[in-house]
Amino acid sequence: MISILDELGPQIKTIVNGYNISKHVLHVRGDDRGGLYRFKLKSSKSVVAKLWKLRDVKEDLKSFLHLSNGWREWKAHSYLYRKGLKVPEPLEFFIIKSDSGEKWECLIVEDLGNTQKSLVYLKDLVEKKAEIEIEKFENELIKSTKRILDLGLIDIDHQFNNFVVDEDGNIIRIDFECVRRYLFYYKKAERDYTQMLARFVIGHIYAVQPEIFRTEEFVKKLYKKVKLNTKQKEIIQRKVNFMLEQQYKSSGIRSDILLPD
Repeated sequence: MISILDELGPQIKTIVNGYNISKHVLHVRGDDRGGLYRFKLKSSKSVVAKLWKLRDVKEDLKSFLHLSNGWREWKAHSYLYRKGLKVPEPLEFFIIKSDSGEKWECLIVEDLGNTQKSLVYLKDLVEKKAEIEIEKFENELIKSTKRILDLGLIDIDHQFNNFVVDEDGNIIRIDFECVRRYLFYYKKAERDYTQMLARFVIGHIYAVQPEIFRTEEFVKKLYKKVKLNTKQKEIIQRKVNFMLEQQYKSSGIRSDILLPD
């Protein structure tokens, strides 16, 4: 039986050797660090490959120990898929070498086809005043967030643009390389937990502003579902204030919000 590596290996080899064939490219990271590529299998089914370049001995060692971004994403992605979260089906993970001996991690996942990022999707719903659809959409995002947390995972990159909506209206979570599991509570776990929720909230603000009252109601629903003490809510408020200040400095858009207690 021919594996995905056997079938796609030559095409991926072309890319890791420095030839980014434009028809395959979905996204390329800076500094030749990898990216996202779409490939068609002989069965005519298409898949997406995510590549990470192992740039030095430290990254090579982390990969060997299964602590690299690629390995972490493969493990978290596979775990969430097995637990029933709506994610692209993870298909295969392997290491591939370029002709010059450079090592690359490669994750192959289901191709979702044409999708829309959740921030844009929600913004469109707000412009249409589609209140029933907005509530349903927000509830699904909160449900997915709670499910990830209930499974013991924290993702500091838990942002709106890591949820996409496919052509059938399904809300699907993508991109798991920042997911971590903390078996015990300690300072870093709290820092990452509050960062995760603050980033989630700020994405909602970006989608609905200037109608910030929508975020206030959204956060009320979120706080009813996830476990937060007073101190953690205060930390999230500070983090959100900081990100809004950064928005003001970069774009001139001023938004202020007082999150619920």
